[in-house]
Amino acid sequence: MEDELKRLERNRKEALGDKNALEYARLCRKLDRGPENAELYLEGCSRLRLQALEGNNAKEYAGLCDELGFEPEDMDLYEEGKAELLEERVARGMETDEKYRLFLRDSCGINIAKGGYEKDTMTKKMMIRRYFEQFRAGGTHDLDRMSSKNVGYMFSTLVDRAVKSQEPKNPGKRDRRQRA
Repeated sequence: MEDELKRLERNRKEALGDKNALEYARLCRKLDRGPENAELYLEGCSRLRLQALEGNNAKEYAGLCDELGFEPEDMDLYEEGKAELLEERVARGMETDEKYRLFLRDSCGINIAKGGYEKDTMTKKMMIRRYFEQFRAGGTHDLDRMSSKNVGYMFSTLVDRAVKSQEPKNPGKRDRRQRA
């Protein structure tokens, strides 16, 4: 996985150097990276959008129309893509809620009090890596470069988020049937 990311990043930099807009935009999007050259990126995204239109790739087409602020030429394809994107977001949300629920269950008993930030560092690292990919090897956050105190703070923050994710989504709203 880490070698693949390095290869993709190397290819992205080559595409930037070669002014290959299409490949540069494709790789920036795949790596979820902000572009260094916005003009080249936008040119590439515009071409990717047209390819998605020609290839009937609804999800890609809708995402690029929205990102670029373009009016869709094919409204049916655009609406289909928007529906696919929404389904993905809902699935990711349910996945995240479940991940937080399991993280919260498994993290019970680990010291997260302010005075305990620096305690149980190895256990906290293990728990964070188990549930959050960005903290694993090759991820965007390297726990091994963080101090024990920062690992403890990160753990505490993730516990807080997990607790909030388990709260009712609209606690102020009541069901219409309850108003009677």
